[in-house]
Parts: sequence; C-alpha cells; structure tokens
Amino acid sequence: MLQNYSIQWRVEGGGLYTKNPSNSTYLESCNNFGFMKDGTVSHPGLNAKLSELHSAFGYHVLKEVPLELERRERIRQIYHEKIKSTEGLRIASYDKNITKSSLQYFTIYIEDTYRYTRDELIERFNNQRIFPRMYFYPLTTEANFISENNHQKKYPISYKASRRVLAIPFHGKLDDKTLSRIINTL
Repeated sequence: MLQNYSIQWRVEGGGLYTKNPSNSTYLESCNNFGFMKDGTVSHPGLNAKLSELHSAFGYHVLKEVPLELERRERIRQIYHEKIKSTEGLRIASYDKNITKSSLQYFTIYIEDTYRYTRDELIERFNNQRIFPRMYFYPLTTEANFISENNHQKKYPISYKASRRVLAIPFHGKLDDKTLSRIINTL
C-alpha cells in the first residue's frame, strides 16, 4: 500500500482503551486533526503523535535527511516532466523563482481540461493500491462544528482549489516500478 509520507519518519506508540466504540472513533479522530474515517471533520483535532519516543526516533534518523531529499529531488524531476506534458495537470506548488524546497509534498492541480476529475483520479489510484491525499480538503469552514455555510459562494477560489488539489505519493523509497505505475495512472 502506498501513501504520502512527510519528510519526517514516523513511529507510532501509546494507546487508549475504551469499551465504547463511539469513544474509540472520537479519540482516533482527535489524533488526526478531527478527521473521521469518511473524510469529514466533526470536531477540532490535532496531530497528537509527538512524544519523547518520536523525538528520539527523529533525532536518530536525522542523518538520513540529505539522502532522502536527494531521492525526492529525482522523483520531483520525473513528476515534473510528466505533468508539464499532460494537458489539464499542473504542479500546484511549483514556482521557478523558489530555489530551495522542503520537498515534503508533491501536489498537483487538476484543471477542467484534464480527462478525469480529482475524485475519478483518486479512484484510479486506489484501484492500483496507491493512495494519494486530498490536499486543502475539506475547507476549514466546511467542518461540521463550524456554523459557516455557503462555502462555494463565500470562498469560491478556496472551494474550487479544495476540489482540485491532490498530493501524490512522494518519498525516497519509491522504486522505479512503483513510480512508473504512478506516472501511468496520471
């Protein structure tokens, strides 16, 4: 299974026990920015995955970051070549005036002229067991616990972008075969 990975490595730990499944669902979503499994945001949440163990692990792998960035730069160039030659796709965060990037995510913007909608492209990826992330989605104002409505009218640019931006897998462990599958899915 392929997912996006941020530039940091991860280690999971800790646990909570509850006999009530709804409490379990709620607590899991609190750890993930308030996201429920269906992608909705029902309440405020946070990224509660940092602990002393995570810090120690991060310190241990810090020496790997230069090699990871080198690998990501190679992948970025491959993605860039494919996307610049594909009508209806563009790199969402590329600016040739920026000389240095964290290379944390690789986000694409899906134009009206592309042959698939964002959701159709996600389905194509998922059928290949590749799992991109919807980026900037949902808008903060769309969270169930915020009384805001008419998102499309009040925030038309943000609303449109939230339905068109996708972060595709981007980490140094992508092998050439997997990278080809991603490129071919696009």
